[in-house]
Amino acid sequence: MSTLNSKEKQSDRSRLHKGAYPEYIDRLSQEALSKIAHVKRFKERYTTDPAFRELVAADSRAAARRYNIAIDPEEVRPLWDIELRTASHDQQPPASELMKLCVEYGREIQKWEYRHKNGDTVLDPRLRFWRQQQIARCDSDLGAPMNSNRVHAPVCFELSDGCTVGCWFCAISADQFAGNFEYTPQNGRLWNEVLHVIRDIIGPAAQSGFCFWATDPFDNPDYEKFIADYQAVLGALPSTTTAKAHQDISRTRRLLDMWEELGFTYNRISIQSVRILETIHAEFTPEELIWARLNIVTKDASNKKAKAGRALVRINKLAERGIDYSEIGETMLEGTIACVSGFLFNMVKKSIKLITPCLASEHWPNGYKILDEGTFTNGADARKLMERMISDNMPTSVRDEQILGFRDELEYQTRPNGFVLASDRYKQNIEHFAYGRDLGEMIHAGSHTVSDIVHHLGNKGTAPQEIRTAIDVLFRNCLLDVR
Repeated sequence: MSTLNSKEKQSDRSRLHKGAYPEYIDRLSQEALSKIAHVKRFKERYTTDPAFRELVAADSRAAARRYNIAIDPEEVRPLWDIELRTASHDQQPPASELMKLCVEYGREIQKWEYRHKNGDTVLDPRLRFWRQQQIARCDSDLGAPMNSNRVHAPVCFELSDGCTVGCWFCAISADQFAGNFEYTPQNGRLWNEVLHVIRDIIGPAAQSGFCFWATDPFDNPDYEKFIADYQAVLGALPSTTTAKAHQDISRTRRLLDMWEELGFTYNRISIQSVRILETIHAEFTPEELIWARLNIVTKDASNKKAKAGRALVRINKLAERGIDYSEIGETMLEGTIACVSGFLFNMVKKSIKLITPCLASEHWPNGYKILDEGTFTNGADARKLMERMISDNMPTSVRDEQILGFRDELEYQTRPNGFVLASDRYKQNIEHFAYGRDLGEMIHAGSHTVSDIVHHLGNKGTAPQEIRTAIDVLFRNCLLDVR
């Protein structure tokens, strides 16, 4: 593996960084980073372009040479060959050194991107507890594999009202563009007031936030000014995802330079067609794009879109006409693209929503729940509103007088010594020889208070504190409906 262990051999890249940056990257040689960048380019072309996939099927090495991709794709075949990747391990060839390098790189970068997910860096203990509950809930709602790819950022911002791109598959149903939050002196002051509130309440975990939602960052001509302030106040650049990188190459290049200078984060350029991919690939070398992931959302891409938002509306309309979406070449997955368990700000409307991911449904078609919302006029208002939302929505324990039940999404099954809670994507066995079955039955009835349960099981010989501890564990893992 081509890595540098000696400090004398490390690159000077770290001296350029003014923001958060993973040390792992600075331990890699330029040669190693270049190889990773070319593997990344091969995968981008393979995922996006059906014609390229045909070339690869005939001769993968010749296909790589034709597009000036300077790696042997056979050395990393499991990274792009879906059939081989899903085959059993004994059918796969031994991992090459390049394959090991790419796997290690991917693991280290994901570790960096998810460094705030466990919640330890959230300052407010109520928000920290609630966010961990939502992550646990999403294991049962979304399934652990899908949930593992959700960062559950505690905050995000819309710097525009609506979006000009208008993707038909927009999984959060972005409204038509209606204006920007411009970086005027007054708005700049408000923005910095809000960022300081976020720093005080959320703390370092806000480094995993971002400044887009149902918006495109490039719709706001002052986007770079806003994220520079974000980095100055919160210590890291917010991640960026844009579908308009190909429309202003000079601006995209400046943003790439900004990422290199002010800190590593999760950045994506959405690719909606082979033509757009070719534009981006023609303008930027593989090495220049190593910090920007290409989010492939073409119709013929080998990845899949979420069945949520506008895509869900389209599927339902096709169903009304008796057409299955798979018949027109669409590939969809049940789910959501939502990745925030926390506060969604719209700076144009001066609004805050408390949101968390869920499977798209008739009630929550955009794949996230809105649990609370309100408006503000200044930083002090934003602080009061966030504090009120935390106080109203984020208890850290259940009270004696509250009635317990299990969440409606979970199927309850009794067992001799306990019970099982299950969904299509989740199964949890809860067993305790002394009182597990009785505890499950009383909660499942949905009519007993905490005091009722403690008193009833206590009369059967179980210590009250042991019962409360069991209830707290169920509550912490977001398995209960409390009212």
